[in-house]
Amino acid sequence: MEGVKHQEPTPISATQSDEYQEVAWGMPAFGKPFEPIHINRPKIAPMQVRFKMEYCGICHSDCFTCNDEFGSAEWPVVPGHELAGEVIEIGEGVTKVKVGDKVGVGCFVEACLNCENCNDGEENYCDNGMTLTYGGDRKHG
Repeated sequence: MEGVKHQEPTPISATQSDEYQEVAWGMPAFGKPFEPIHINRPKIAPMQVRFKMEYCGICHSDCFTCNDEFGSAEWPVVPGHELAGEVIEIGEGVTKVKVGDKVGVGCFVEACLNCENCNDGEENYCDNGMTLTYGGDRKHG
């Protein structure tokens, strides 16, 4: 991109055996400018999909998070949700999409899929806690 200086990504933390590192634009710490940073991503497990992100929405909640206006932000943070891209890897048991398909992801990325709410198609009300696209701890693998 014209006018953008090349920067080496900021290393964040060592990867675990079930993770790989990827470069993303984010804030390494509160008050710091956006820059390329290394983030740890989970390796693909059964029933999971990895995709190359091509588009990402940024909305008011992303801006609030970066400014810690909710009072619960954790850094580093890579804001953005409502993601869209192309599937590049699928885990065992995935049947609804294949490599090369276009996919989208909303605000939630996982739920237990076993409780009453999940069985009713209401994963956002998961009795065991759903996981947000960013800033959420993995709960269900």
